Amino acid sequence: MASAGLVQASLIWVAYAAAVALCLFVAVITTFTWQTPRDRSALISIVAIVGLTSLLATVFLLPVDIALVSSTVSSRLGAKKDWATPGQVENTLLTLKIVYYSLYSFDALLCLLVIPFAYFWFEEYDEVDDEEGTRSFGSRLFSALKYTAIFLVLVVALFLVGFFVPAAGADQGQHYDLDYFKRLLAANQGEKALTFALGLLITLGTLLYILYTAAGLALLPVSLIKSAPSVSAPQLSETTASALERNRERQRQLEIRNAGHADGMAAKDRRELDHLMREERTLVRRERLAAESRGDGHSAVYQLWTKLQAVFRPLKLVGGLLLLFIAVVVWVSMLITGIDKAKNSICKEHCGYIIGHISVFQPVNWIFVQAARVFPIDYVLVALLDGLPRRLC
Repeated sequence: MASAGLVQASLIWVAYAAAVALCLFVAVITTFTWQTPRDRSALISIVAIVGLTSLLATVFLLPVDIALVSSTVSSRLGAKKDWATPGQVENTLLTLKIVYYSLYSFDALLCLLVIPFAYFWFEEYDEVDDEEGTRSFGSRLFSALKYTAIFLVLVVALFLVGFFVPAAGADQGQHYDLDYFKRLLAANQGEKALTFALGLLITLGTLLYILYTAAGLALLPVSLIKSAPSVSAPQLSETTASALERNRERQRQLEIRNAGHADGMAAKDRRELDHLMREERTLVRRERLAAESRGDGHSAVYQLWTKLQAVFRPLKLVGGLLLLFIAVVVWVSMLITGIDKAKNSICKEHCGYIIGHISVFQPVNWIFVQAARVFPIDYVLVALLDGLPRRLC
């Protein structure tokens, strides 16, 4: 029986590994799609790809946690399965804890050192200084390390504020010696300091998360519905090039016809020439937009992405309508849950508006209950529901 649990846990981890590989592919596509050729840097590209992959891998660890815990319980009987002995459950939790600690430690390393250094390294680059050779590699490295150190000092200062402020009122008149700091650590002040620092950063991040996610849920479906052009980029480029050639040929004809006139160009020809020049600027902009749509000057990954977009252009309308439906369902479910908790919670704000059971039909909960009958559809839905708002950000 233990082998059955091992097989199920292995399948869950294999699915997670496949999801991480897909996250790596998405990170590569995202990085090279939004990266301009002029600002391309190997270090920045690697850091961006690794950072996005690590972030998405951490996000998708939540469905794995749910799946591993749920695999030990029989959905039909509501009791632990025969193979889910305390030792087996402890081994599963230990493996999950190791992955959690590893990913979060790596994320902390990225956020505190690697990403700030990569950002300051890129900001210290100057194309003119690089061409003239007035800025050495060591000078650029020193500047990037200096600003990274300043960032770390600010983070440490934030941590120290959370370390001392909670104890300031209770420990008035105390001597700040080694025993005092030992008492602070023994009283879990280190945990409180970390909670304070993370809570402050999470609060600021949550405000941005709410702002951008709300805008993304509304604007992305609308943009997909509106952005299904009837003219493809090659056809637009061809028609624009021919129109631009005719425009410039007509300008040359007007200039040649009026070249020998002592009084200059006639008023009628001048008005036509001005109109042609304005039209030329419009056509040049349109030609540049067509070149950007084809991916000219970008990487091969970006050009492949534009070709895939052209192939799936007819599906943009369907995808936009589907995303709009999902956004409405999520919004309605959140509204229903909020009303249900505000009305039916026994302890109200004292316990975070916890309710014993759902009193109102909630679409998302119903979908998850129905999807739980077929493994692993419900876990895929959890991953999508967890990752979609982050993608919209």
